[in-house]
Amino acid sequence: MIVWLVLIGIVAYFIVRQSVSGITRASVWVLWLVMMAPALIWTAWTLANGPGQPVPPWLALPPFIACPLIYVWLVQQGRSARPQQPTNGDLESPISVLADPSSPAEALALAQALGSAKISPRLLDRTEEASLQDCFPWSVFYLSSVEHRPQAALCYGQLRAEPALAYRTVCDKIRQKFSDRFLVIFQEGQNGKPFFALVPNPQRTPLGQALSKEPPLWKQVVWSVGLLGLSLLSMTLMGAEMLRNPKLDLVRDWAFIQSGAPYAIGLLLVLGAHELGHYWAAKRHRVSVSLPLFIPIPALLGTLGAFTPLRSPMPHRRAMFDVGFWGAIGGLLVALPLLVWGLAHSTVVNPLPGSGLLNWRSIDPSYSIALTLISKATLGAALTPGKAIALHPIALAGYIGLWLGAFHLLPLGSLDGGRIVRAMLGTQGAMLVGHITRFAVLALALARSEFLALALLVFFLPAISQPALDDVTPLDDRRDGLGFLALAVLVLVVLPAPRLLLSWLS
Repeated sequence: MIVWLVLIGIVAYFIVRQSVSGITRASVWVLWLVMMAPALIWTAWTLANGPGQPVPPWLALPPFIACPLIYVWLVQQGRSARPQQPTNGDLESPISVLADPSSPAEALALAQALGSAKISPRLLDRTEEASLQDCFPWSVFYLSSVEHRPQAALCYGQLRAEPALAYRTVCDKIRQKFSDRFLVIFQEGQNGKPFFALVPNPQRTPLGQALSKEPPLWKQVVWSVGLLGLSLLSMTLMGAEMLRNPKLDLVRDWAFIQSGAPYAIGLLLVLGAHELGHYWAAKRHRVSVSLPLFIPIPALLGTLGAFTPLRSPMPHRRAMFDVGFWGAIGGLLVALPLLVWGLAHSTVVNPLPGSGLLNWRSIDPSYSIALTLISKATLGAALTPGKAIALHPIALAGYIGLWLGAFHLLPLGSLDGGRIVRAMLGTQGAMLVGHITRFAVLALALARSEFLALALLVFFLPAISQPALDDVTPLDDRRDGLGFLALAVLVLVVLPAPRLLLSWLS
């Protein structure tokens, strides 16, 4: 638990620093402490009362509700305390209130923060602003007003054509008039009406080129292969320790090291399939992306997973959906066969003390609908109610891959599920679903202490992901159907099997 707390604290610090940099004078460390308060309180309770004692609701809910409110209040107080830079009437050149965006992702984040800006320097001079009328044909998007914000121009009007056609037309016109000077972002406002935002293209500046340019392929290969080798080693050691649990002796007990290899290889296949799904979908939509990177750690599972760095924004919702969906589904498509094969070679045992989700020698399959159905289909009459399973190393890799896939399918932030839901429902719908997800995971943590670390982690994730450049054009019916299928998989993995299902399978 201490290891989880340290890791979550590190991740939370970088999330807080990235999210508030340039928009508030509130101390990053104070904001970090407010965000960490629930985790610190819950961890202190667990250490004082033992891991078997769930955190009581009167101690779990108040920090979970109060700390986000305090965090928002501190950010707003720091925002209002920012000194306003002087303006000399209608200046023709922009005044830098926020730092110039140095990457496409920062440009998108900047566009989302524009509504709270208090001063209005001009990104366009009056002649350029007048020429915008030619970039917005009245039959596609009737431009009614241009509102200037720090480092952006917001173009409001009435949409008169299909969103995809409108975005393509406006982008072409802007490119003809201003070359590659701007990124064109198409979003829905809080009133539900779409608007265009013109933000400086970070790839035009030397700094932006240095930060957003895709690294040479040979550097990507060196980093990816190097971290893959370290992850294989750490996962082999941790897999052997989880499955056998003797004292580690690299010299005298080589068989011990070999015992963790099947687990390590199986889990690497799951993680690799997951990241290759992201990579393939990103390349298919011409999103700049680097090779997947694995994260080794000599503790816990032997890895913190892997990630595929995206170096350009999502062009539209279809790309956002595909990158999220095919990553999560790619990992699950590998995890399920590994789990089935491993379960066929696992042993049905009587439950040991502490049987549950995390005891590899005594897994209770009833804690997951999906695991109950797969285990019963594989083990047949040997698995009866009240029995547990001692997992084979390959089954352990598939089992962890199943839960990692479910975690990534949570409809929150930049997780795969968050991207899927934002692509399906848009900004407002994704925001609502993200907040509901936080409280749903908290409810699971109150019922099952194994979900406590997950509840702490989702607390720090933003409610929604970064927008796509065209964040208005809806998905097609096929992708909507696949999205609901992905969410159904999440429910089947996370929810425990009801008594009716267990009695029917017996």
